[in-house]
Amino acid sequence: MGYTYNIDTSTKKSFDLLCARFGVTADKVISLFIRQSVQAQEIPIREEELEREIMLEDARKAIEEMRLQSEAAGNSEMSLDEINEEIRQAREACRLRKK
Repeated sequence: MGYTYNIDTSTKKSFDLLCARFGVTADKVISLFIRQSVQAQEIPIREEELEREIMLEDARKAIEEMRLQSEAAGNSEMSLDEINEEIRQAREACRLRKK
């Protein structure tokens, strides 16, 4: 059984070229990475990079959830001008509450 990964085209091409320089395929390197991680019971990536990826994934999920909520509320067809007006009104309401 295999895995499917989502990665941008530029990064994939660069990684494929890097692997080719070492005479291996990207699949082989990824498989080796997984086996070594399981064997060592650790992921050999800097902690701050993992935290960054987790934060980005959380942000992607939050944006997708907001998109779905907006769609359900019928706001997904708003123009940029309408969106900007909503923001302006929200800021004005916030400013008035602070007074």
